[in-house]
Amino acid sequence: MRVLLCLVFLLAGSLAAQESSLSLSEAVQAGVARHPEVRARQLRVEAARAFAEGTGTQPNPVLTLAGVLGDAQEETNNFSQRLEISGQPRLRSEIARLELEREELGLTALQRRLALRVARAYYAFWAASRRLEVAQTRQQLAARLEFVALRRYEVGEVSRNEHLRAQLEKARADAELAAVQSEERGSRLQLALLLGLARDVPLVLPAGLEAPEALPSGELLEVAELLERARSRPEVAAAERNLELGHKEAELATKEMAPSLEFMAYRSKLYSSNIEQGIMLSLSLPLFDYGEVGAEVDRRRGEAQARAVDRESLLLELDLEVQEAWQRQLEFLGRRDSLRDQTLRYRELSELSQRGYDAGFLTLVETLDTQRAYREALLERIQSEAEAQVSRLELHLVSGGVFPLVKEEKP
Repeated sequence: MRVLLCLVFLLAGSLAAQESSLSLSEAVQAGVARHPEVRARQLRVEAARAFAEGTGTQPNPVLTLAGVLGDAQEETNNFSQRLEISGQPRLRSEIARLELEREELGLTALQRRLALRVARAYYAFWAASRRLEVAQTRQQLAARLEFVALRRYEVGEVSRNEHLRAQLEKARADAELAAVQSEERGSRLQLALLLGLARDVPLVLPAGLEAPEALPSGELLEVAELLERARSRPEVAAAERNLELGHKEAELATKEMAPSLEFMAYRSKLYSSNIEQGIMLSLSLPLFDYGEVGAEVDRRRGEAQARAVDRESLLLELDLEVQEAWQRQLEFLGRRDSLRDQTLRYRELSELSQRGYDAGFLTLVETLDTQRAYREALLERIQSEAEAQVSRLELHLVSGGVFPLVKEEKP
């Protein structure tokens, strides 16, 4: 009964720790939502939306009131309204709408970049936590090896030099453990800062040698499909809005020489029996341009042409990003799969080599070489596990994959 109760308590503790672990989806959502750069971009979006709602109208009316000594002119006191009749309000409204869409797309692109940054910090902390476990295992094995070497030295089975080498291995294991502990603290601090948490807040990630899945499992798409899907990225849509915006701004600049109407109701004096008053509708026709309007139009048109080239440059960069991310994904997946089979029995094989040394079947050098080979393979697997998941998420995002990520289910 006592054994059964112990097993129940251990299982309950394991499940509680598993439930409290931070998933990648939770980390990404928290990191993106709390980042100050996202908040700043959201404020710009709100400002652009307010501007888009208030623009696209005719110029504001003007009321002029004046006090006069002497004879007053007819239009001394007047109410005037200038009317733009060449499409300027429509153009200003379209420009504001395009600026709003560009800001919203910029916010989406920023969120995707920050998601990848948080994911890198997440897997860096996960890998550092696993390396810490390996360093602790090495330190435990080195301590046991030193004890065995001391016992064999005391009974005369090994030389003092061999005992000293076992002590040196223990010292190296202690030094490595201290270095890895420092690395683990640094990676935890970086992730906590990205999540907007205090540095002393504990962070628990899923355990095990297999890294948490960045995305639901699925087949790797061909590079041609990924390149085609990358055209849906928010950066591409923002570049297209920017290009359209340049053409609209150039068109609006040409309207400086367009005619306009002006309505005026006037009265020479506010309170008098001898006044002159009336209403007037006038048409204003700019005669010629000294060069300022033409220069502005040329500048806007040149800027629109440059934005078209910028769009092509962006498409080229995105294609390169997809190609590079696809190659990295293949490389990291292949390395991870090849290392998984080699490291399944790391601790067991290390302990077997130590038993062989204890029984006198293996020398100290053979034992240390065996443990070092298994340890290096395990460390390489841990790194490849993290890199494979980061590269998978990177390929998903640079190729225009769905964002935000699907929230992970708790086991």
